[in-house]
Amino acid sequence: MELGLSEEQTRWIFLLMIGGLAELQKEWRRNGFDWDVKAMAKTIGQMLSHGLMSFFT
Repeated sequence: MELGLSEEQTRWIFLLMIGGLAELQKEWRRNGFDWDVKAMAKTIGQMLSHGLMSFFT
C-alpha cells in the first residue's frame, strides 16, 4: 500500500510499532498474562491493523 511516506517516516512507524510491542510483552509478563499464543497474536494483530480502534469494536 502506498501511503506517500518518506523512508524516514516509514522507519519511525516501524520503530514505534516494534518498541510498543516489546513494552506490551514486558507488561504482560510482569502481570502474569496467560501466554495463550493465539490470543496474544490476535490482540497484537488487531492493534497493528486497527490501532486503538481495535479496542472499541
